[in-house]
Amino acid sequence: MELYAAGCNAWQQLVRSSGVEADHVADVQTFQCILRGQTIQPPVSTIMSTLVRHDRQYTRLGYETARPVPEHEAEFHSVASASGSRLYGPIEHSTVRQTSKLRLERTGVPDVEIALDKPVVQMAAYDTGFAVLYTDGTVATMGDPRFPECLGREVSDKQPSNALATVDDLEGLDDPVTHISAASYTLAALTKSGCIYAWGRSSSGTHRQPQALSNLEGMPNYAAVAYDTDIADVAIGDGHAIALTTEGTVYVIGSNSNGQLGLGDASVSRVDDWTKLDFQAPTGNVISRVAAGPRTSFIITAKQI
Repeated sequence: MELYAAGCNAWQQLVRSSGVEADHVADVQTFQCILRGQTIQPPVSTIMSTLVRHDRQYTRLGYETARPVPEHEAEFHSVASASGSRLYGPIEHSTVRQTSKLRLERTGVPDVEIALDKPVVQMAAYDTGFAVLYTDGTVATMGDPRFPECLGREVSDKQPSNALATVDDLEGLDDPVTHISAASYTLAALTKSGCIYAWGRSSSGTHRQPQALSNLEGMPNYAAVAYDTDIADVAIGDGHAIALTTEGTVYVIGSNSNGQLGLGDASVSRVDDWTKLDFQAPTGNVISRVAAGPRTSFIITAKQI
């Protein structure tokens, strides 16, 4: 398997450049292979680092590269908040732990543990909360009540914003969710049939990048990619998104301010429509997964079966 990456490389979190001063490290404008292995999981990428689980070990690139990945932090490898200040992770699929990086490094003890009544298969954190995907294909959210659009559900005394509650509109699709992704103020759910449903709110403030997907609302809506092509995988970044079709084609949309779309053209700062990426897997390989960090994108290839 091979891991390819494009985007922000200010902390050399994608490509290490020996002998280059930090102020002169260039962003990666096209997808470059940064790791090879027998098994590679989608990386967790923050604004300063990239953490990859592969071949029964962890590799960290970028900030604090030299520091080993302690066991208690490795437990959180599947989820890191988009803001980079908090971590969320499922432990034994029945408990969610929420913690700050500082507390985790100093004590190894999380701030909060949340017991779950159903097994969790995946989690996804955004700037003001997080979502969980249960093994039965349902999705639940919790987060800051000042950003209700990101919850994708009604808030009530019985279902407050600070407790996990089911996103009813997704449950009523009769099409179980198989994957979730989130970043900034955007959340997306991919269903078994290959459809993307997205919700959230537009970025607040003048210094934030616009969200990758337009017309976001407080309830999940269908998000078409390339003339309603069936989707195999999707990942949301802070202002951009990347999707893999069932035919093996990759599409990107949103901000390209750091080359995170992998277009190879630094003069293109943004694309507002899903754009087909000119990427070919090595001979004998196929694209198996995509992933995204705040300002990075990733493609994983595997041997064709």
